[in-house]
Amino acid sequence: MPIEWDGAIWPVMLPGEKDDDPCRLLFYKVPADIPEEYYTRVGKKKVLKKE
Repeated sequence: MPIEWDGAIWPVMLPGEKDDDPCRLLFYKVPADIPEEYYTRVGKKKVLKKE
């Protein structure tokens, strides 16, 4: 839902590669710094709304 509200993923959630690996949450201070690959992974396009 944050993508629909502001155009940015918050937080970026990365699952572990193996069952025993921990999940990771990434918090970006500047939404423009979030790599495009995280958007395409969830089927979205990186389009940040202007303030």
